[in-house]
Amino acid sequence: MRTRVVAVVLLAALAAQSFADRVDDLVRAEMKKSGIPGLALAVVQKGKVVKKAGYGFASLELEAKATPQTLFEIGSVTKQFTAMLALMLVDEGKVKLDESVRTYLPDTPEAWQGVTVRHLLTHTSGIKSYTSVSSLAVLSNRQLETSDVVAMVRDLPMDFQPGERFLYNNTGYYLLGAIVEKLTGETYWDLLKQRIFEPLGMASSRSSEPGAVVRHRARGYLGTAARHTNANPISSGAGWAAGSILSNLDDMIKWDAALRARKFLKPETYTLMWTADRLNSGASAGYGFGWFTESVNGRKLVHHGGNTLSQSAMIERYLDDDLTVIVLSNLSRAPVPSLTRKIARLYGPNLIEKPIRDDKPELTAKAKAFIEGLSRGQLDENAFTPSMRENNIVTLVRQQLPAMRQWGALQRIELLERRGEPANPTSRYRVVFANDEVQMIIG
Repeated sequence: MRTRVVAVVLLAALAAQSFADRVDDLVRAEMKKSGIPGLALAVVQKGKVVKKAGYGFASLELEAKATPQTLFEIGSVTKQFTAMLALMLVDEGKVKLDESVRTYLPDTPEAWQGVTVRHLLTHTSGIKSYTSVSSLAVLSNRQLETSDVVAMVRDLPMDFQPGERFLYNNTGYYLLGAIVEKLTGETYWDLLKQRIFEPLGMASSRSSEPGAVVRHRARGYLGTAARHTNANPISSGAGWAAGSILSNLDDMIKWDAALRARKFLKPETYTLMWTADRLNSGASAGYGFGWFTESVNGRKLVHHGGNTLSQSAMIERYLDDDLTVIVLSNLSRAPVPSLTRKIARLYGPNLIEKPIRDDKPELTAKAKAFIEGLSRGQLDENAFTPSMRENNIVTLVRQQLPAMRQWGALQRIELLERRGEPANPTSRYRVVFANDEVQMIIG
């Protein structure tokens, strides 16, 4: 009997090792293909950390290895922390979701009277994003104040009426940071420290300060596998409440544990946070409060990515499967969303999405032609709406063309989700190339 028990334990250990090797092989292959210098990965399943590892280098020059303690810029993953602070104040009765932003920030333009806190949280305000007025490359070293951001966009026409559409917007989260500061009398960074970081033991998480000496901070890079260049850190004012947190894998695991335990907020507020808001028409916005929302084979997924000029991050939480995947990297615009999704599939085979029936094949045909052009390094700017062009989307896509060409020839495109206004829907596709598989949202 003892021999059999030992054999079973040995087989289980070998199986676990084999599975770990599959994950490591997947990560290293993606890093090599995309030129990611350094990366940190965590997988949490049913509350247990089943994978935690660093890969590659936090600094190419110093050949310093990336570890779970390496600090990365998490970019727009910051938004879920800002949303948490705002929702704490909602639960405390200090903020009302459907109150005008001008109730809390009366110096903002009268044209914003119809914009509510809910609109700011869900990217449905219609206010111009300040990062579309001036690029992040120009802003990254500036210590902006709320007054600077408001001045950049206050005289510009609204992109749409509040609640009419979803359009990703950094101004909204900057304004949320200003609201929580004003109502508490504390700075945004002090609020994060007092209300989230210290209670959770997130001792390493902090603001990104280019001039500060920060132990274990990753050096950020631009480029591809063929060539890297150094990229400057983002300042604490450039992204602020929309995207300037530095964190590491160990701290993000603690954050995930707090979310799993539903700390800080009422149960009904958590439900709101992770439920897609509705547009004026009743269509889904595809975004809750600080989180994108999706359904994967009928199973709920909430997630958010982050990109700065030098680094990338992603957190995916599969709520029905009690599975979280966190990826942090020191390459700007690294394909961490697709890598995170691939890793999740290894731990949850039921998360491999099945294509849905395509009721608008003419849209898919246009999407396919556009994607085929990208794979050849060609960008059809006429395919972008005026609003997309104004919001620098064309520039962002053009910057990714060298990496896209490495994907190889397009093999097939599969519709996974379609949402939004019936006359102007947003479609999410699985796109399979000769050398890679990615998801694209087109609309």
